[in-house]
Amino acid sequence: MVYKERVQYCPGEVCAVKDRQPIQKTSGSQLLIVGLFIGYVFLIAYFFDASFRERPYDMFGLFGKAKVESKSK
Repeated sequence: MVYKERVQYCPGEVCAVKDRQPIQKTSGSQLLIVGLFIGYVFLIAYFFDASFRERPYDMFGLFGKAKVESKSK
């Protein structure tokens, strides 16, 4: 059902025009920080690309070929 008349009572301020409070608005400095962070991530990926492509190796020799002594009787 659709009524042409406006409602008289609005519970929970549902009928009020939605407007952001100053604390909810995104400032230019916040956008700048997000942009700098994204740029930082791309620069790190660009400059450390060679390091990221290196294959991992067993630095401490923990996963090398272990000598297993078998006891057979």
